[in-house]
Amino acid sequence: MKSDYYSAQLMLLTHIDASHSDIVSSCDSAASMWKKLCALYEKSSDQRLDRLLENFFNFRAEGDIARIVSSLQKLFSEINIDLEKVCKITLPD
Repeated sequence: MKSDYYSAQLMLLTHIDASHSDIVSSCDSAASMWKKLCALYEKSSDQRLDRLLENFFNFRAEGDIARIVSSLQKLFSEINIDLEKVCKITLPD
């Protein structure tokens, strides 16, 4: 399993240019590298909020209930963070 993580990191590092390599060099996983690159290219909080809301409304419940609830809670938390930044409001828990 760990070799898959390292393979994913290596794949990302070998397919990005030097300026992006510097940006993700401090990341300890492929997932954190990907998040950092996505944040770089999401030009505004509005775009990020739109993407999060789209993910929420297109969410497909797959897997066990604990994983589904965890995924929805994380998505809801990220939406609330961005709503606070963009609109100065939050959704109630």
